[in-house]
Amino acid sequence: MNGWRENHESVRETGAALCREARDERGFTLLEVMLALLLIVILMGGIYAIANGSIQLSSEVAQAQNREMLVHSFVQLCKRNIELLPGNAGMTLFAAEDGRFYETEVTFINSPLAFSFAAVPGGYDKVILRSVGDPRGYLRAELVYLNEEEEEEFSGGLDDEVGITLPLLDGVSVFEWRFYDQNLEEWQVEWEDETRRPSFVELTLGFFDGNEPLRTVFWTPPVADPETVIAGFRGGQGRQGGPGGGPGGGRGRGPEAGPGDVPGGGRGGVPGAGPATRGPGQPGASIQRVPRAPRGANR
Repeated sequence: MNGWRENHESVRETGAALCREARDERGFTLLEVMLALLLIVILMGGIYAIANGSIQLSSEVAQAQNREMLVHSFVQLCKRNIELLPGNAGMTLFAAEDGRFYETEVTFINSPLAFSFAAVPGGYDKVILRSVGDPRGYLRAELVYLNEEEEEEFSGGLDDEVGITLPLLDGVSVFEWRFYDQNLEEWQVEWEDETRRPSFVELTLGFFDGNEPLRTVFWTPPVADPETVIAGFRGGQGRQGGPGGGPGGGRGRGPEAGPGDVPGGGRGGVPGAGPATRGPGQPGASIQRVPRAPRGANR
């Protein structure tokens, strides 16, 4: 009897040990695996979101820097060509609005070197800096070069193939010009007089980037005939006349002349001798205060 009980206890202990080993080797349940996968997915999603945000931010910063450099280069290009206009060059301004786009057109006349590049040499009769509406919903800034024969054929349309067209800026939201009339003391959105220049030229440039449009004011040199300026420089060079002795001047003796001065002798000189006169100088740039646009003066 005692032997049977001992065997029974031994069998029970052996079975309990086998059950414990089986539970230790059974692994993870399906629920545990799903929870682990869920945590991994959440962790990977957070890492991807952070990495994607960093890449997008760096891309936006690079685009903003490139656009800022492009705008700066364009403003400097306009500044150089406007402030270095020849004395006999003219400027006109035309603006039009069709309900969707506000387009402007600045024409440089008798300025052969205006906006000249290596690919587009100078020598054109008219150079037009204009903004045109794009069917995609933004403005495009471009240059149009016209010679004397092409001026009559040019209509100003997008499909016009007359002249040479050079694109400058794309994706523009605001591209507006205004000329300041010092006689009227106000800004003008149109300027038709080629023989008279505005005192200042204003450019308002903006893009679809959420920033405020950039406003830049350029000074324009006064109108002056280059031939008159050159003639003034030539007339002011050197001195007119100078001191000198005429022939026969001096003291001497002759057979009929007694001691004393020779008849007609004396100190000679060139009539009209005097100090030199200085010709007119070239008009230079003067520092002026940029006028503030009157309130409510818009197109």
